[in-house]
Amino acid sequence: MKKILFYSYLCLLASLFYLPVSAESSCSNEEIIRLSKIAYNINADWEAVKYRYPDEYYEDERESENIDTYYRMQVNIYNVTEDLRIQVDNVTENRKYTFNYSNTDKGELALDAGLPVEIRNINVDIYGTGLCSTEKLRSIPITIPKYNRMSDYDICNEIPDYYMCQTFVVNDYDMTEMEFKEKALKEVKKREDEDKDIPIIDFFTKNWKVILVVVLIVGVGGAVTTVIVVRNRRRRLV
Repeated sequence: MKKILFYSYLCLLASLFYLPVSAESSCSNEEIIRLSKIAYNINADWEAVKYRYPDEYYEDERESENIDTYYRMQVNIYNVTEDLRIQVDNVTENRKYTFNYSNTDKGELALDAGLPVEIRNINVDIYGTGLCSTEKLRSIPITIPKYNRMSDYDICNEIPDYYMCQTFVVNDYDMTEMEFKEKALKEVKKREDEDKDIPIIDFFTKNWKVILVVVLIVGVGGAVTTVIVVRNRRRRLV
């Protein structure tokens, strides 16, 4: 009797593996395609937001005339819908944060990413909701730059577009202040040398029509003179 019950139990257990799975209990391919289209409307970027220290930070009014400012980084995510779940994976610090549509302001997220003291890499991972909550639909990688202290040097006022003088950078320039200034001075000298050639270029650019007319006149005059000389020579030979 015990053997019959045991085998009956095994048959019942085995039959469970062959039961049809309802489509309602899983995320269908059609739903994944629909959600993927929505996910590709999402955009994400970073922004440097400037703040100023409060007035009470200063001891007297004279100090507050030259108000110091500082930056905090912000990650913006746009076009979030109720069908999606957002997971922000801070790869650099090994932290993850999850957000739903209820956390947004009309579909937009503005996340404080802290002070720009280091370069950080994050992934904005987009998932579905409900039965598709574990389905990753898309991932947007973002590199958050850090503040470039070298951009504060006076020499950067002469070459503000120089890549080492940018306010925010995604590369660590491991060098001393002296090494940086040597590179910056070389860049200044290089640009000064290039500027010396500009007046000549400007002259030809501004007066190219006159120069073209003169060249044509000289060319035509030379050709006419050559023809006359050749004809005179032929007459003398006859």
